Amino acid sequence: MRTDFSRKYQSEFRLPAEDDKIQLGYLVAVFFFFGVLSLITALKFSEPVATLYNGAVSFRPQPVAEEVEPLEPGEEYAANNYALIGPFTIDRPGQVVKVEMSIAQPALNTWCFVEAELLDEEQDYLLSFGQELWHETGRDDEGFWDETEKSSEMKLTIPQSGTYYFNIRTQGNFRPDHIFVTVTMPYASSIPHTLFGILTLVIGAVLQKIRRMSKSS
Repeated sequence: MRTDFSRKYQSEFRLPAEDDKIQLGYLVAVFFFFGVLSLITALKFSEPVATLYNGAVSFRPQPVAEEVEPLEPGEEYAANNYALIGPFTIDRPGQVVKVEMSIAQPALNTWCFVEAELLDEEQDYLLSFGQELWHETGRDDEGFWDETEKSSEMKLTIPQSGTYYFNIRTQGNFRPDHIFVTVTMPYASSIPHTLFGILTLVIGAVLQKIRRMSKSS
């Protein structure tokens, strides 16, 4: 009876045949193909189709009535408005905007936090983002090191069409003479295609490993 059972269900519990391994190879190729294609599409979507602003801004004197935040430890310049960019118009709801900010090489052992505030048509605050830019050197067990960060970038989605501004603010132990700002509009958000591309490549790599293991068994 045991022999009859094994014969009856042998075809259902058999190891993968050579044809199955070949089909698995095709499946790996498909996942790799669509993964690479998705990443290429994400790269194309991230290319700018319009430039809203591209240039250098410099510090503007503050109005007397404007409130200036107090100094924090390690600062020589408190958080303060630096320059206003705009107005610029967003015609399509959900438009992705890329903001790049950079400064010249900072002096040794200096830092400056550069922040961009998104303002609406009435110049009311909506959101902000920023990054600390700095230049430091030192010595450790591996020897002398010299590190610097002088640029930052951010992509944000503006949910509604309308008129907007960017208010640039700085704080730190130095104030840059100029901040180079570029505001562009990519064709679309590249995040969905990037995530899909990474996911399909990971699945393809896992299937490729399974295929190699089945060949060696």
